[in-house]
Amino acid sequence: MKRGGFIYLAVAPWLVDELSKVHIQATYLPITSIDIHNLGTVDSQQEKDIDFLRSVPFKRFDFYGGDNIVKLARRWQNYQFLIICPDLTEIPSDFIEQMPKNILVSPKVEGIKMPELYQRSKFFIRYTQHDGISLSVLEALYFNLEVLWT
Repeated sequence: MKRGGFIYLAVAPWLVDELSKVHIQATYLPITSIDIHNLGTVDSQQEKDIDFLRSVPFKRFDFYGGDNIVKLARRWQNYQFLIICPDLTEIPSDFIEQMPKNILVSPKVEGIKMPELYQRSKFFIRYTQHDGISLSVLEALYFNLEVLWT
């Protein structure tokens, strides 16, 4: 601001490229501890068979917006949702029975397998009443997902 302009920072190299297409010169600044070597490369040819991806702790399902995801799934029945409950190794059957048919609920996924799920997904949702910078949002952006984030 002191130099009469703004400095635009982007958390992923591809965001710098995207912003340049609309004449915004951004600087890549990784502001997280994610390691691109652990995440691997982005495969833009990967089939996208998951419309919406979200990780929601089972024990705090409503607090982290899981109830909102269920409402969206009921409204958008032609779309496939994947909810990962990272605090469970097995999903209770009564919980699954409450879900709309277009929601698949998964227990904890090993970190090494998450890149595949990001790459199979079109959108990442982080829909809560309260939020700060989220590692999962940054990872989703790294994999070029459209992010719906409060």
